[in-house]
Order: sequence, then C-alpha cells, then structure tokens
Amino acid sequence: MKDKLLVFDLDGTLLDSLPSLAKSFNWALQKMGHPIRSLPNYRHIIGDGAKEGAKRCLPRSNGDSKEVSTCLSLFKEAYGTYWKEAKPFPHILDMLNTASKENRLAVLSNKDDAFTRSCVEEFFPSSFDFISGYKPEHGLKPKPSALLEIAHSLGYLISKTYMIGDTATDIKTAINAGAKSIGVLWGYRDREELSEAGPDYIVDTVEKLNNLFARL
Repeated sequence: MKDKLLVFDLDGTLLDSLPSLAKSFNWALQKMGHPIRSLPNYRHIIGDGAKEGAKRCLPRSNGDSKEVSTCLSLFKEAYGTYWKEAKPFPHILDMLNTASKENRLAVLSNKDDAFTRSCVEEFFPSSFDFISGYKPEHGLKPKPSALLEIAHSLGYLISKTYMIGDTATDIKTAINAGAKSIGVLWGYRDREELSEAGPDYIVDTVEKLNNLFARL
C-alpha cells in the first residue's frame, strides 16, 4: 500500500480557473443587467461553491434568493462553455506524476461534482484514484464528510491523509476531519489567510511541495 493519501483542492491549487469562472459569472451579471466585476475581485468570490459565488458577485441590494437562483443558473450555463479555458498551473502535471509513485492521489473540490469530474478528466487524465466535487449529501468544505469518505474508500487512516489547498476553507476541512493540511501560495488567497487557518505546512512553489511530500 502506498504511504500517504494526498487530497488536492482543484481551483487555485491544481487548476488556474479564475479567468473562466470570472468570465462565466460576469456573463451572468450582464444578462441580469448588473455591473460586472474585475478579475481580482473573483479571488474572494470563488472557493465556497457556485451558489455562494453567485451571492458574492451580485450587488448587495440584489442578493435575494430569486436573484441568486437566476445568477447561479446563468453561471452554470456559461461555465458549461468556458470551463475548458482553464489550464493547470505550471509544473503541476510533473508534481502529480512524481507524487503518485509513493502516494495515492485524490481531488476534493467545492465545484459541482459534474464540473469537477469534467475538469479532472480533461486536464489530469488518469492522475487520481478518487474525484469528489460538491454533492448535497456531503455539503461543502469545510464540512469534513467528503474528505472522510475519500480516506475510508481508499483504505487510509485520516492521520495518513493530507489536504492540500489554497484557501482557509481547505485547511479548516483538514482540521475538521482530523487530517494534516498543506497550504499553497500560488493560488487565489494570501499567506495571511492561510496562516490564520492553522495549516501544518505552507509552501510557495510546486517544487517545494514536491520536496515536502518526499520528507513527510
């Protein structure tokens, strides 16, 4: 049995999807007659599921449930076209190839499960032993249910499981599950957010992440 279970967040950790997500939300906002938002704004809009993203990108005065539902529906329509514009961060594919030799690999995302699977199968074919996006029965990260399911399904103790991600949500998911956590700084959030969440490790390059895996 391979030594550790490495569970990766998707957006901002493996995949640079911010432009495609922003484009999709902005398309929805335009259709609804609302002002669009700048790309940097979306660093804090995404990460906690599409519904929460819809709430955050709408003007505050228009955040009622009907508006959110409309925005969410339009976003999904647009993202069905634009998701393929994302791309893996530099050196990610090589890192996964190296890490897979000694560890089992999985993905856990707050992106809807169908989109998560489409992205992983498109950009990282045959790289992961388990793929899990948002499913209502598990809820969103930082709820630990999905992470615990991944560890159980692959036969790993949670103490041998590492959650790797670019947001406080990923770190809190690991803490809530009793897993180890690694924050990465090439994604969409800053060191301060990750540090305050209390990760076991923080790395700022993919090379350093690979080196960390070799030492764990």
